[in-house]
Amino acid sequence: MTGGCGYDLGEGSDKKKHKDDRHDVYFLSPTMKWNGNIRDQVENLVLAIGANEFGSFISIGLLRVGNRVTLARRYLTDEDPRVNWDIDDLKKAVLDQGTVAEEGLKLIIPPWHCKVLHAAAKVSNKRQKKAEAKEE
Repeated sequence: MTGGCGYDLGEGSDKKKHKDDRHDVYFLSPTMKWNGNIRDQVENLVLAIGANEFGSFISIGLLRVGNRVTLARRYLTDEDPRVNWDIDDLKKAVLDQGTVAEEGLKLIIPPWHCKVLHAAAKVSNKRQKKAEAKEE
């Protein structure tokens, strides 16, 4: 999915066009169409791996009514182990964290809320300064 006109980032005169260098999208649906299947909700999962001028990323989302795809994207640092994942690694992590088997696989959380899409926790400088002041 690297063709097309790309996407806009920025406001006003700062708005610029951007394109992904690589964006490999994987539909778990065998037909690549939303079929309304609520019994096996995993068929509506969409996973992606890619890279652009901002870095490497993973994406997780859903195929929806009207064959619309909604994806959440997480950019990764070069040191993040997820940067070396292939689609099978991403799929396993998402399914392990976000599904339950009851008459098919049901999503127990929206896919973009699963831990695999979280950034590493960091303490902001403001909090760090407050904590240091309390210690003194």
